[in-house]
Amino acid sequence: MTKKAHKHNNIESKSLPYPYYFVLEITNKCNLGCKYCRANPSPPEKHMDFKTMKMAIDKILMLPNKYATFLFHGGEPLLNLPIIEKAIYYTKRRAKNKKIKFSIQTNGTLLNQEIINFFKEHNIHIGISLDGPQEIHNRNRIYPNGKGSFGQVIKAINLLKKNNLSFGVIAVITRPKDVKKLYSFLVAYKIKYIRLNYYYTQNTQSKEKLMSSQKQKEFANEHFRLFKKIVDYNKDSSSKIILGNIHFMLHTLLAKKTIYMCMRAPCGAGNSTLGINVNGDIYPCDRMKDKIEFKIGNIKEDKSLREIILNSPILKKLKSRIPENIPKCRACAFKNFCSSGCVNNSYAYFGSLHRESDFCQYYKTLYPALVKLASQRRDEVYSYLHQYKNHG
Repeated sequence: MTKKAHKHNNIESKSLPYPYYFVLEITNKCNLGCKYCRANPSPPEKHMDFKTMKMAIDKILMLPNKYATFLFHGGEPLLNLPIIEKAIYYTKRRAKNKKIKFSIQTNGTLLNQEIINFFKEHNIHIGISLDGPQEIHNRNRIYPNGKGSFGQVIKAINLLKKNNLSFGVIAVITRPKDVKKLYSFLVAYKIKYIRLNYYYTQNTQSKEKLMSSQKQKEFANEHFRLFKKIVDYNKDSSSKIILGNIHFMLHTLLAKKTIYMCMRAPCGAGNSTLGINVNGDIYPCDRMKDKIEFKIGNIKEDKSLREIILNSPILKKLKSRIPENIPKCRACAFKNFCSSGCVNNSYAYFGSLHRESDFCQYYKTLYPALVKLASQRRDEVYSYLHQYKNHG
């Protein structure tokens, strides 16, 4: 496998010549009605058809990389389970000399033993959307009739455990105080991996406002307190818990390696990952699929994916987004670690590719705390860092 290493201000990151992580929106339909969901709930709702899927797979496999990861996403991807099954069988027939991995991000409510058997057979990595304890999860992750989905998701998690299938959890956190309740929940349900996605909005005629610096500090402080509890827990328990966000941050701080594409400069959008929606439209990142100005092509075009990538002016612009080109980041002591944050979020809030992270104060609060803790409890923090090698 050929890899290219590039240096960004002494932080090493590994990348391949072309994207290797492909997020396939196989449906924009969902059986839930989560209050904060970015998925478009209005018509036209549709599934990706197999013709579009085949074209995507064929063009992805034509790229010169020796491996690729396919993430089935939605909406709720299990609503289009037949396409997932066909895609996996088709890819395995076509992929010959390439190493292929499959993942799925699901709300878990449709998982059953038959689906789990299929996942197990094909070694599919599973991500579950679960926001924490029942009172937190059911606040936002609800069915269209208003009923909470917690009970069904926990049933799915118990079924995964019964079948000895590993899984990761992504939690959307809307209030800092909710982080306090996560520790006992993670221990009680033996959740081994969780990543926190912070969501905050004050909608005024559909326009999102930037989170206040004070609120960002609160999120950072609660996240740090949770991390310290987990370091203590991991030290004394055979069952370990990994906080994905801090796992990635510590790698950048201590190992000098940006193992997470979203923390590179430029980020992974267009060079590590691509998003392909139900219509076959291609975006540098799946999170950009609601912004038509970031569309770089369509998988049905009479062009190779390589041509689309190499000739895209949008991708060229994205590669210029590094901290040195962002006025508020140039003199920041943490610019090499946060890499100016998520370009999609910054663009959404500021309307520019060359603006700082929308979560700037969060990073400025959390990184110094992690540095201090690593110096005070070096062995425990390094032990935590090396406990988990399968994510990232």
